[in-house]
Amino acid sequence: MSSRNRLYKSARQKKEARLAAIAALYRKGWSYRAIAAKIQEDLGVKISHMTVKNDVQTLLVEWRENRVEDMDLAVQLELERIDATIMELWDAWEKSKEDQELKSEKKKGVLLPNGRKIVSKDGDLVDERSIRTIAAERTEKTEIGYGDVRYITEIRHQLIERRKIMGMYAAEKKEVEMTRPEINVNELSKEELQVLAEINRKREVE
Repeated sequence: MSSRNRLYKSARQKKEARLAAIAALYRKGWSYRAIAAKIQEDLGVKISHMTVKNDVQTLLVEWRENRVEDMDLAVQLELERIDATIMELWDAWEKSKEDQELKSEKKKGVLLPNGRKIVSKDGDLVDERSIRTIAAERTEKTEIGYGDVRYITEIRHQLIERRKIMGMYAAEKKEVEMTRPEINVNELSKEELQVLAEINRKREVE
């Protein structure tokens, strides 16, 4: 292999390594400047943010043209994630509709000597006291489950995202109504009146 071919191969390999590194960082949402700094740190290659921008454009074209299958897989993976989330949300919604038996207990007590001696903070030997329960109040109530609407709200949000990914929403079309302003001929000069007359004449001919 000639020295020229070796240099070309080496330059191509360096560019491929740079593109791979840029692609990984770009997918994570890094800015062009942050990517440039990271590439320079990791690969020891001096690179500007404009070069990163151009490389990203190259990657986007490549992804669109040559990686359609990968994109399809990514879309399918995202749809499966959404479906799994929706299933969990539906389960949580059903559970939120179940009645709950709530139990609580309140106790009243007094401090009484328990027959043991302890040393106080002052160094004195005193009777140890413990709490003795003298009364207990237990309550039970049923909380009716009407369903937590937050789960339904999130399910609707996930379904919207799913439809967006599948392209089920048509692009919005906005019609702009063009109106011609009224012209006060009394305010026009002689030359402007001649131009207006010529325009009207041409319209009549057409």
